[in-house]
Amino acid sequence: MNWKAILNQIFSIEKFLVSIILVWIYRFGILVITGYMLYYTFAESFLAILFLPLLLVFWRIGVELLYVLFGIHDQLMKINENTRTHFIPNNKQ
Repeated sequence: MNWKAILNQIFSIEKFLVSIILVWIYRFGILVITGYMLYYTFAESFLAILFLPLLLVFWRIGVELLYVLFGIHDQLMKINENTRTHFIPNNKQ
């Protein structure tokens, strides 16, 4: 198996490796954001806790956008593979 095929499998949403990595990034981000906001709330200002749901929603949107980008990449790679097998270049001038 060549490196290009291995990388296509790793970065494919359908193979679930990227999906698992994104889930762990999402969970880690939730923990970091929540921990930081709770620390900031008790150390500085109680109003910071009001921004916690907003930050969590933005974090979720960012991770979902990554899912969409990887899905678009998968579809573009499939289209590219299909056009390469059916395309016959015309080199006549």
